[in-house]
Amino acid sequence: MTDKITRKNKQAGGGETDREVMTLSEIASYLKVAEKSVLRMLRKGEIPGAKVGSQWRFLRSVVDDWLIARMQTVGKPALVNVIKTAETTMSLSNLVSPDLVRLGMEPGDKRAVLAQLIEPLVDSGLLARKSLFLRKLMAREQLVSTAVGHGVALPHVRAATDCPVAGPHVVVGICPEGTDFEALDGEKTRLFFLVCATREAVHLRLMAMIALIIRERGRVERLLSCKNKKDVVSILREIDKQIGVEA
Repeated sequence: MTDKITRKNKQAGGGETDREVMTLSEIASYLKVAEKSVLRMLRKGEIPGAKVGSQWRFLRSVVDDWLIARMQTVGKPALVNVIKTAETTMSLSNLVSPDLVRLGMEPGDKRAVLAQLIEPLVDSGLLARKSLFLRKLMAREQLVSTAVGHGVALPHVRAATDCPVAGPHVVVGICPEGTDFEALDGEKTRLFFLVCATREAVHLRLMAMIALIIRERGRVERLLSCKNKKDVVSILREIDKQIGVEA
């Protein structure tokens, strides 16, 4: 049965699954690791999963949360490997145009902050229904905050296939005063990366790219000190060159 489901998903989605509940083979494909590696992590309690009868099942949204947290400590070579394991070259600086940078964000509750992050997409003609996207982002935040600590948050929808923004794009938002985004470390959030991707593989690569940036506080501080939008893109371009993923 598992093999049939997997084949069906591959035929329908080019090798990616849009299922919220995933099988062992699907989660292994999603994480781009061997099934035995997933089983080993399960035995050690390193990855969230549950047994239904004799079969393992995984909630993709929960695994995404686990990935976000784990990317803070996973080694740089592993992250670079995730970034480069796709059929096309993609760099973060190519997905963040000056029009998608929001400086001087105002502190507020989550809905107010997310609304500010969405505005550049609307102004650029990339998003028609602001309210729909806002609802989807808030639904994701209700699971667990996308604030990963150290003043950074990575808002996104629960499943990439639910993203209403066509093509991969990233909105960078800077809130100089910082705002309460319910980060686990209790710090105020000042730097936001709103991730927009309609394919799970692309979404995962974007998360890996951003993880490489935010793990070095010096890079975060440089972005926070930017006075204009072009400087933000220039710094991201420098970082792309440093990690070897420039397009």
